[in-house]
Amino acid sequence: APAAAAEKPPRAYGNLKDQDRVFTNLYGRHDWKLKGAMSRGDWYKTKEIIHKGYEWIQAEVKKSGLRGRGGAGFPTGLKWSFMNKPDDGRPRYLVVNADEGEPGT
Repeated sequence: APAAAAEKPPRAYGNLKDQDRVFTNLYGRHDWKLKGAMSRGDWYKTKEIIHKGYEWIQAEVKKSGLRGRGGAGFPTGLKWSFMNKPDDGRPRYLVVNADEGEPGT
């Protein structure tokens, strides 16, 4: 019984198990450099996706229904599309709220 008590169950948050996560180095246990990430399968097919173009990527994100985790749950694909307005010479700014103080964001 003591050996069984020493074993830690795999971590799971909600319905997502660690082995199913997109980001495979959340706990910093592996090489954090690009080559290390690529050896774990991160960035797999990214080049193919990028070559499909921003319009295709935005359409896929819109179709996915992905939403922000803030209070409004704003649609991510729609938000991304705001950055691709025709260039009229004015500068564009992307503002990112990286505050992790609110649970779930």
